[in-house]
Amino acid sequence: MLRTASRRLSVLQPSQPPELPLAAQGGSSLLLLATLLHWSSAAGAAADEQQQQTAEVLRRAVRSLLPETAVVQYLQDRLGLDALEADAVLERIQTLGPPESQCYRRRQPREVSLAEVMPVVDFLSEEIVGLDVAALVRRHPHILVDTSVERLRHNCQQLAEELQLTPQQLARIARKCPFLLRADLPRNMLPICELLRGWGLLHADVRRVVVSHPSFFMYRPETIEERIRWLHEELGLSKKDVATLLRKYVLVAAYSAAQHEHGRRWLLEQGVPSSKLPRAITRFPHLLIYSGNKRSEWVGFMRDELGLSQAAVARVLVSQPDMTGRSLALLRKHLGMWQTVLRLSPAQLKSMLEANAAVLRLDVSSPTYAAKIEYLKHLLERIVVRGEYLRAVGRLVAESPTGWLASSEPLFASKFAKTNAAEFAAFKLRFLASPEARQLLGSAEQERAQRMTGRRLEHERAADAASLAEVERSLRQRIKQPQQKAAVEGAA
Repeated sequence: MLRTASRRLSVLQPSQPPELPLAAQGGSSLLLLATLLHWSSAAGAAADEQQQQTAEVLRRAVRSLLPETAVVQYLQDRLGLDALEADAVLERIQTLGPPESQCYRRRQPREVSLAEVMPVVDFLSEEIVGLDVAALVRRHPHILVDTSVERLRHNCQQLAEELQLTPQQLARIARKCPFLLRADLPRNMLPICELLRGWGLLHADVRRVVVSHPSFFMYRPETIEERIRWLHEELGLSKKDVATLLRKYVLVAAYSAAQHEHGRRWLLEQGVPSSKLPRAITRFPHLLIYSGNKRSEWVGFMRDELGLSQAAVARVLVSQPDMTGRSLALLRKHLGMWQTVLRLSPAQLKSMLEANAAVLRLDVSSPTYAAKIEYLKHLLERIVVRGEYLRAVGRLVAESPTGWLASSEPLFASKFAKTNAAEFAAFKLRFLASPEARQLLGSAEQERAQRMTGRRLEHERAADAASLAEVERSLRQRIKQPQQKAAVEGAA
């Protein structure tokens, strides 16, 4: 409140403190108090304690007469703002212009009255369901002034009818861009909606875009149309690609053609063929609008830290362009997890990333991937053990790996190895304890296999027996069905 009073007094106070009798002759109690306040402040260090107490009394009196004081008190009582928050809301309204006018700095503080603020707060609190008005006022204080309640009510009704909005969706629009509720909808928003429909967006798509990015509809329709046409004609996007782009991130059409051109040149410099630009951009529209610093940091990480070739970077931009939007700190963390969990050597890691750098999006330390990694380790053991057994019995070349990897243990031994399950089980025990298994599987996998060999063999035998019994039952059922059908036909 003190800052509010000082802003008002800065307009009222003259450059030199006048004599008290002259101020009194003005007939204004507010000017009189302001003059007294200025006079008491000018005393400075020379003022004794009694004069300072008098000055404080005068300040309080001045504040009580200011109309903004009632507004600050109302915001505290009605919305639950504390004194600092309410004063900050009022200060922004008084010193800055509205967002529609680029928030220019005012030359003189704007007067704010309680009669102007109260109807808007009442409307937002009572007629927009689920809206946190206190949070809205903190972020967008200018919605309290220069706003007609009739316009707010009319726009809310028109939005709800035009787009079939739920109360929750209307509250979300008000929370993100409350100034759309007082805008001239037939001038900006409705023509933009028609423009989006003309480029292939459905009614549901337009509704989702309005709810997600309401500020987009504060632009002039001519500007939006010009930028969309640039994407279509200069960037080479088909009408279908443009529709996909707008569905994913409509705000890309709010950026200028110069920014789009800068993004296109950067993609070409990274080795992305011009024929693949539409594919990359429609997959991840942010490629066109990222800043130069963000692009440079990402390329530096891919080239310098990961050691990837330019061709691999270009493949990522075409196939997994959303990698550019990932936090580098998160990618470095995932890189460490790949090295720790799977114990990949630098050469193995580089080879894997060269083939598919998008795996860095995965956190292999999470429970989601722990079971998959354990299965892959088990599958690796199956590949090595069965492969070595087929090599030992001279059947490795003759048999397809698809068959002998998918089959049960007894079927593998009898059909593919031409031996029996007991011989294979004995070989498996010997092999897992050998130095060759340590080399092929790694020490940790070999130790785990040795610790679990007996239990796993029993479990696998039981599973194989159950699987074999199911297969036999299914075969018997298939044999019986034709026989029963023939018997029925014969009886008939």
